[in-house]
Amino acid sequence: MAKLKEVYEIEGKRSTMEECVKMHVFREGNFFHLYEWSAWLLVIVEKMDLKVTHKEIKNLDGTLLMVGFPESSREKFLPADARTETLTENAFDVMVPVEKLGEGATPEYLAKVYAQWKESVPVEKLKEICLKSQWLYEVGRYFDSRGRQGT
Repeated sequence: MAKLKEVYEIEGKRSTMEECVKMHVFREGNFFHLYEWSAWLLVIVEKMDLKVTHKEIKNLDGTLLMVGFPESSREKFLPADARTETLTENAFDVMVPVEKLGEGATPEYLAKVYAQWKESVPVEKLKEICLKSQWLYEVGRYFDSRGRQGT
């Protein structure tokens, strides 16, 4: 499972076009999760129809965007022709072709577009959240990524 601070650190490094085209994918159990910029690349640039979760994270004084899908659906959601780079046993990068970002796109322009998109995704406000595999933990109860109560 990716730690929140690690996610923020990894997703915050987008100052070059080479960094802007990377989708950081984290394997968490039988699911793949993408956060922040990587979620934006998958949903908006690659045009994948996935539910985007935007949660308020109290202990980090911020919010977190996330999309996820089962490992069995990898071919459906991750571009088959994309170049990949293994980072760890549970994390890898998928490079989006730079042409998909638009002709003449710069990191500064993409950061503005991403920020506008992030602002447009409604924030689900909870008292205190921490990531725990594919479940979100809030005041002793478990909820899946669609807000359904689990066990």
